[in-house]
Amino acid sequence: AQEKHPGLPVVVLGHSMGGLIALDYVVSKGQDGLAALAVSAAAVDTSTAGGVQRKLAPVIGRLAPNLGVLLLGAENVSRDPVVV
Repeated sequence: AQEKHPGLPVVVLGHSMGGLIALDYVVSKGQDGLAALAVSAAAVDTSTAGGVQRKLAPVIGRLAPNLGVLLLGAENVSRDPVVV
């Protein structure tokens, strides 16, 4: 983005799981070069995961980054019954 649009501020924006990814990026890589970080409804609550899932998640995340390890019931997607 910086190469394509030099001189413009770089903003990282993430919503839900993207919010978690954006937070992880800034924590692990630092904020150098970023003008702002904006997260919305970041998925940071891991209380629904069991102990084994929490311990294995980092390893599985490295080995198979597209494999889901947390099952989220449809009722947890929205408070609106029509959306669920």
